[in-house]
Amino acid sequence: MTERLSWASDRLWDEDDEEAAVASSERRRRCRRWRKGDAAVARFAEDGFWYRAMVVEDAAEGEKTVAIQFVDFGNPRRVSADGQIRAPAPGEFAHVPILAIR
Repeated sequence: MTERLSWASDRLWDEDDEEAAVASSERRRRCRRWRKGDAAVARFAEDGFWYRAMVVEDAAEGEKTVAIQFVDFGNPRRVSADGQIRAPAPGEFAHVPILAIR
């Protein structure tokens, strides 16, 4: 019985930690102000996959969308700043050159 309670309390603790991490991530994302030239990873609405992108114009404070260009395909889009764009992990794709041609 004690083992079961211990496992249950550990499980609750893990869920609380996860919720705190998600909330912290949400705050950071909402505070992010995208600038022209920023590297990003953005979700392409037509297929739901994430692709490399570059921000093509500064986003105003509190802007709900970000103007980007998918760097490997060349197509411009406006994506939601709330979950459709993120900063790439350090070093993620940094070694791969932009593939779109102007």
